[in-house]
Amino acid sequence: MMTLSTVRVRAGSAMTAHARTWSSLLLGLLLCAPPQAAHAQICSTRAEMGEAEHSAIQVAAVRLFNLVARNDVAALRQAAIASVAQDFGGIESAVQAHGEILSGRPPVLNEAFLLETNGTDVLPRANFYCGVYRTPDLMGFTFDQLAPGRYAVALFEAKTSPVPYFVTLILKQEAVKTSAAAWKMAGLYIKAKTLLGRDGAWYLEKARAYAARGQNHNAWFFYLTARDLLAPVPFLGTPLLDSLLDEQQALRTTDLPTDAPVTFSVGGRNYRITQVFPVAAEDRFLLVLRHEVPDISDHAAVDALNLALGRAFFARYPEYREAFDGVVARAVEPGGRDFGSLLLVKDLR
Repeated sequence: MMTLSTVRVRAGSAMTAHARTWSSLLLGLLLCAPPQAAHAQICSTRAEMGEAEHSAIQVAAVRLFNLVARNDVAALRQAAIASVAQDFGGIESAVQAHGEILSGRPPVLNEAFLLETNGTDVLPRANFYCGVYRTPDLMGFTFDQLAPGRYAVALFEAKTSPVPYFVTLILKQEAVKTSAAAWKMAGLYIKAKTLLGRDGAWYLEKARAYAARGQNHNAWFFYLTARDLLAPVPFLGTPLLDSLLDEQQALRTTDLPTDAPVTFSVGGRNYRITQVFPVAAEDRFLLVLRHEVPDISDHAAVDALNLALGRAFFARYPEYREAFDGVVARAVEPGGRDFGSLLLVKDLR
């Protein structure tokens, strides 16, 4: 199967694992085979692909959007490529969760791009650059393990209330003809444009304010949140997103697990923290600390470990009290089971 990866516009500068977009939801995968040879990668904008090609992509994408808005899961499955139709659970759940929200809202197609690769073997990493280099309109898409073929990316905006959404459809052409019927659904992303009622511009403003005050930890996570909200999908790059990543990377510290786990010592105990990332839950902006434990069976003991970590974390980095409502320390055993404990700032003594 093909995987999609977040990437910057500049070639060869993939983001760190920690700087992933944490609220994006991958709902479909494109069909591929084992990687072998390299291919050409071509992106065409509307003007470059021609009106007939663009019209066929637009008609197919709008039809698929309307199926999502009508909660017509059966028709959507029939309109998908085989690999997606066979593993449709994620898309079905997303459609059921968002279909009613999108219902009755005329889709606004912001952009549509035609992506082409040649040859017969999979391309381990496909980088598509769309538009004119060194201009604000440049866009880049990166796919890992991409099978050769013709694909389209349709970027919609749904102005729903109170939360607007990005809806992105990935299409694959399965017939050699310029018609809407030739295009099948290969992926679907549905993503809110705001978090806790605030958009990416607000989080960016806060990130820069924290950075100016030397609160680099807060700034790091607010840059991460801003970039996520401003990007419709995690595999898209633009000059703006690229510049924000530059700003964020200038704040990189060694005490966050951006590339590898870090050790956090509390009262003689070493916690091995594997991830730190922000989430929104119940109108709260929280930090999640994932750390390794051998076993979570004794919930009372693990809860005590989690709370000790949370308190020590706030004590060492008091700036977090200003930016976040609390921390969720989540103990994870080797098999993947986890146990989380919530510590709110208002409950700290």
